[in-house]
Amino acid sequence: MDAKGFELPESVLRTTDYLQHPVFNTHRSETQLLRYIRRLSDRDLALDRTMIPLGSCTMKLNATAEMEAISWPEFASIHPFARTPRPWAGANSSPTSKTS
Repeated sequence: MDAKGFELPESVLRTTDYLQHPVFNTHRSETQLLRYIRRLSDRDLALDRTMIPLGSCTMKLNATAEMEAISWPEFASIHPFARTPRPWAGANSSPTSKTS
């Protein structure tokens, strides 16, 4: 294959061996390598397979002082342009203020 014009500079050419870890020599077929990768992924903790317990680090990140803002009417109320599923619901109405 002719690669004229696509030569790489000497500074970016690899000078060391690669793929020397035994894993690259023990799995001879694509199927064997995929099974190995699957075994590794099964050992990993994944959000789609398990739950991560919420502990003290979460509590530190969501401190009460930081969560206070969500109780302000400016943030807690429905957006003024949001479509409402209840036709009787207005900006300052509640389910008990329904008029027939």
